[in-house]
Amino acid sequence: MTMQLFRRPAVLAAVVFALMATLWRAAPAEPKPGRPVHPAVSAHPQPSDLAPARLQYYWKREMLLAGGERVTRMYVLEENLYLITNTHCLRAVDAAVGNPKWFVRVGHDTNRIFEPTHVPGMRLPKRIGTINDIANPETISDFDEFDAVLVNSMTHLMVVDRKNGQTYRDVRFPDRIATDAGVSDGTSFYVGTADKNYCAIKLMPNVLIWKEYLGQNVTAPMAYYNRNIFMSTLDGLFRCAGVEKYGQKQWQRTFDGSIPEKCHVDEKGLFFACNDNRIYAFHPSTGKALWPAVVVKGSVGGPMQMGDKTLFQYIENDGLYAVDVTNGNVRWKMPEGRMVLSIMENVVHVLDAKKKLHLVNEITGKTDVVVPLDGFDFYAPNTRAPAIYTATRSGQLFCIRPTKAGRLTAEMLTK
Repeated sequence: MTMQLFRRPAVLAAVVFALMATLWRAAPAEPKPGRPVHPAVSAHPQPSDLAPARLQYYWKREMLLAGGERVTRMYVLEENLYLITNTHCLRAVDAAVGNPKWFVRVGHDTNRIFEPTHVPGMRLPKRIGTINDIANPETISDFDEFDAVLVNSMTHLMVVDRKNGQTYRDVRFPDRIATDAGVSDGTSFYVGTADKNYCAIKLMPNVLIWKEYLGQNVTAPMAYYNRNIFMSTLDGLFRCAGVEKYGQKQWQRTFDGSIPEKCHVDEKGLFFACNDNRIYAFHPSTGKALWPAVVVKGSVGGPMQMGDKTLFQYIENDGLYAVDVTNGNVRWKMPEGRMVLSIMENVVHVLDAKKKLHLVNEITGKTDVVVPLDGFDFYAPNTRAPAIYTATRSGQLFCIRPTKAGRLTAEMLTK
């Protein structure tokens, strides 16, 4: 009966039309920072699609992944793009020209790899010291300086020269399970553990030098600034601890909601969003409020993004907030906005829920132009690099830059 039915041209045409209409109506998945997006059937934007925004494909690359290997996350940190794959690999790509640089395997099991972090000017021996080194100890100044990327899983830590991929440390945490990404000051690594402590591991000898009881598990990546570490929990606890005081509490606050994402801390202050419907700003050393909390209307929807003048925070069922970091005034809110893909010359490139790109004035919030940016699985949250980076699960990478940036040349590729 079925075969006879489909032999009828009119019925077959109707079925095909209905199927195509269903695919056409499929809504694109909403993008989330640092997580895969599974788009509806669609091709990448054509150069003509980007032209109204004065943007172009600057480079495109197809990564040579192993059989069955797929990209699961994407980050841009200074000069590198980092891809984390389902085979526990961290792959580094030159963000300027798209050339693959190196890759390492993080740990030897299947637990989660957390986000990488950059540490400039590290000095470490290429091997962990032994008992024979005690009689003739070396000092930090004896070792060459290198810029590092640190990445940890729940059980392992790797310290890698981010220029050439040379591994300086590949160590297993002793009897500890990390709960999220740790952080380093260049000599020690600080991380929260599943026994409700946080601890310091001296990197040169790979020795645990102190641990401190928090009473709750750290559930967001730690931050480091000016000899202090900053951590938060899903129970609303936020603590600043001094690394030179064996992790002792410098100040602490408890909030009426979880703090699920990493805080941002620098010379301008300490900033984070909380699920008590607030965005906060404090002095990093004292915990004193810098300005009244910004009241929002939903839960934290993704990591905070920090520009030079503005912080950006997506709030679920509310929108993307742009807040003046100096006084806490809300510059603008975009209900459909989800994440910032770049800031160039006071123009914020905002990705919306339908994977369209909005070019928005950073101060006024006025949208100049909107272009499609669907067809990708990953969009790198970015407020520093003068480019937009996207990727697919199969390892296709794309760099989008203003047309006035010119074209990538053969000479630039070989530098």
